[in-house]
Amino acid sequence: MDWIKALTELLKALAHFAWPVLVGLIVWWFRKEIRREIAALIARISKFKGFGVEVETTRLLNDVKAEIPEAIEQVKTVLAQGKSTR
Repeated sequence: MDWIKALTELLKALAHFAWPVLVGLIVWWFRKEIRREIAALIARISKFKGFGVEVETTRLLNDVKAEIPEAIEQVKTVLAQGKSTR
């Protein structure tokens, strides 16, 4: 009779560990989809305010886009100067 009680306790302990293992397996199985959905969610966020920080990504992105043509011209100038000194 003692072994039945021990077996019952063992099964109860295994049952307590079963759900975290199951959740871990599900997350591992769908890891690519989860990563893709989180990336899509982050891409849609245009404003974030938290932990004493406020960020507006739309404005930052537009600022970077405005600076790209100037940066390209600077690179072309530097490359042209490098070719003329050779």
